[in-house]
This record gives sequence, C-alpha cells and structure tokens, in this order.
Amino acid sequence: SYAKTLSDLQKGNNQDGDCGNPLNEAPVWLDRTRFRRGQDFAMKNIGALLFSMYFSLAAGLSITNLLDPLVFTGKSDTPDKSFDRYKQTFIHVLSWFREDVWDTTSAGHASLRQVRGIHARVRDRINKQRPQTDHKFLSQYDMALVQSGFMGGIVMYPSTIIHCTIRELEDYVYFWRGIGYLLGIDDKYNMCVGNYSETFSLCK
Repeated sequence: SYAKTLSDLQKGNNQDGDCGNPLNEAPVWLDRTRFRRGQDFAMKNIGALLFSMYFSLAAGLSITNLLDPLVFTGKSDTPDKSFDRYKQTFIHVLSWFREDVWDTTSAGHASLRQVRGIHARVRDRINKQRPQTDHKFLSQYDMALVQSGFMGGIVMYPSTIIHCTIRELEDYVYFWRGIGYLLGIDDKYNMCVGNYSETFSLCK
C-alpha cells in the first residue's frame, strides 16, 4: 500500500526518515529504461526544472517541519549561507539527473550516499536535543514534503513552465520514486509511487 491522501502521508510523522532501503541494491520494481527516460526528460528541461525547484524550496521555508532542521544546522541563516547551501543542493540534483545512480561506482550514487549521510547526522542530532512526543524530526512525512519540493512544481503546473506529454511526466515522477527510495523513503510515504494523476493530487 502507499499514500493516496495527505492524511496517509502524515502517518509517517512518527516514522524514522530513513527506512533502511539498501543503497547497493536496486528495488524489485525498478525499470531502468523508464528511470532513464525520466532523467532524459530532466536534462532536456533542466533550466525550467531548476527554476521550479528554486521557488518550491523557497516556499518550503514557510513549513515548520522543513524550517526547523534548517535553523538547527545554522547553514541557512544568512543570504550567503543560503545561497551556498542551495547551490550545493542543485549540484547534487544535477548529478542525479546525469549519472547512473544505481551504479555504486558512479558520482551520482556517491552524491546520494553523501546526502543520505547528512540527513542521518542532522536527524540524530536534532532528535536527541529536541525530543518530541508528537513527531520525529526529518521523519518519513518530512522526507515526502522535501520530495514534493523537488518535483511538485512541474507535476502541478507543467503547462506554465514547459511543453511536455503526460507520459514524460509519468517518467519524471518515476525517476523521483527511485531517488526517494535511495534516500530512504519507504514506498508507503513516497510521493511518487502512484501514477501521474495520483502524484498530482498528493502534491496539491
């Protein structure tokens, strides 16, 4: 089963943000050809996608679940720090678009391993220093919110940014399902497990 409504996603608020998906083992559902098509779509529309991500991630600063960890790390509290942080984020995402992230020797795979490690360290520190009874920081729900920041703009408003087909959007959604898996998102809370219309509804 997987999340089909926002309330389904919110059940992940008390679930550790890394479900333990193995980094060196592809999931049984992986269709590499389809995943590659999602990457090709991303590279074909790279400017529009990065533009969309910028605004989505900036809007994410109004969401407490996402803002708290950023404040905690102290890496986004000045314009210069924020610029550097988002520049590094986009560099990581570019490598996911370009590289065979399922190849454990690739730079894209190394990038995902690094980002997952950063998440783990921040998650451990903030949950130890700010124990909560109602939710975990960087939970499965929080990871889903972050995922929507990267792909939600294009999924919800494609015609305002690019010209594409539903099939291309389906492939792009599938690509983010794979990235979510590699970052430790359980399929139960992965925004991109369903088809395009289901992902669209979740993002909205």
